[in-house]
Amino acid sequence: MEATKTYEELIKLYGEIQEVRLPSGRTAIIRMQNGADDDVISNSRLAMEGTNFAHFLTGIIIQASWKTGRLNVEDAMSIPVRDRNALLISSRVLSISDELKFQWTWEGESSPTWYTEDLVQFIWPYGELDYPHKPEDDGYFEGRIPPYPSFADSGMIELTLENQKSFRMRYYDGNSDKYMINQSQEMTRNSELLARGIEYKGEDGKWVKIENFRMFTPKDMFAIRAAVEKLDGEASPIMSIPHPKNPQTVEKQYLLTLEGFLFPLEM
Repeated sequence: MEATKTYEELIKLYGEIQEVRLPSGRTAIIRMQNGADDDVISNSRLAMEGTNFAHFLTGIIIQASWKTGRLNVEDAMSIPVRDRNALLISSRVLSISDELKFQWTWEGESSPTWYTEDLVQFIWPYGELDYPHKPEDDGYFEGRIPPYPSFADSGMIELTLENQKSFRMRYYDGNSDKYMINQSQEMTRNSELLARGIEYKGEDGKWVKIENFRMFTPKDMFAIRAAVEKLDGEASPIMSIPHPKNPQTVEKQYLLTLEGFLFPLEM
């Protein structure tokens, strides 16, 4: 088993590094990106498979609080999506800049408008400072990745309904993304539950993977979806882009897909 290295030893090995506190309460130490990482994150085959972020993270994460030794691709695919996004933003800030410069072309405008956004506001020192959930809270920012309300070390959400039916599923992660990519032509209301690998506990006490929801009532489905929304609801880093001539008109955009996030348009 590989011994855990001290922070000073990691600096000697990798140069500039940073410890990142994650929405789950876990921590990871990342190194600065290099040119070879560009090949990984931009690999079209890995992107189509839904594994490019996982391969990228195995390269930049040099120590993780939840595993001894380096992560492999399977480990990285299991990183919950809020943690993954926080790692990608933190890596971008460490390696390139805490400012994102990008262009946005509005309908009716002949040329694009340049914007500059502070990336640090999309993450938080999770676990160190009280998180500002409400607009009236000091430091509140609508587009920030919030912490998980209650993260289990097992990486699984477990719930028991009023009728004593028990379920468990993964937090939405890279495996979930891959499932959704493969199901893109047959997406249904239940796809996000199946993407989490949802299981129910049988009468013999064993967990059984759910392939369809025929045996569950509408009340069961409502309770399951409510639990997922509460514990692992959509929480992507979202940027609000104001119209240059009418600031009241705002376009909402997923931060990580903006041109210039992974590969800067300007430095």
